[in-house]
Amino acid sequence: MATKRKKPTRSPKSGNSNGSLLEIAALRSNTKYQAAEQLRRKTGDAKLMARASETSDEYAAVRLLIGTWETIAMRYEAGGFTDDEFFRGLPIGYMWNALKDAIGIVRAAMGEKAGKEYARSFQGLSNTYDAWRKKSDKQYDSGADSGIHALFG
Repeated sequence: MATKRKKPTRSPKSGNSNGSLLEIAALRSNTKYQAAEQLRRKTGDAKLMARASETSDEYAAVRLLIGTWETIAMRYEAGGFTDDEFFRGLPIGYMWNALKDAIGIVRAAMGEKAGKEYARSFQGLSNTYDAWRKKSDKQYDSGADSGIHALFG
């Protein structure tokens, strides 16, 4: 029997939101993440990267990108900022769309039990972002819209 995943309790007013967002910016600005994102854009398709040999640079890069966004999602779940400040500052929808097929490939390779949990927080963040986006006055759906962020991807 599958266990239902509990929705994390978030407190949007607790903590230091600027510090949290700076930590996330640091995750996305480190040289390994930036190199992985450049490789994803050069390759043009994260699915190809996920299908590469597990010892390849492409596979390592796509796993790093997914892992970084999973970490960002967990940081969101921990709270410390409002949805508006979090969602307006990050290209969540764009990155989910760029990586979701690769996530499916990695999940399938991991097997049913382990694969179900892989990148679940990132998927949940994407769902929450979509709900927020429907009621927001500004949407960050595309690379062009998200490109206003110096740390694209």
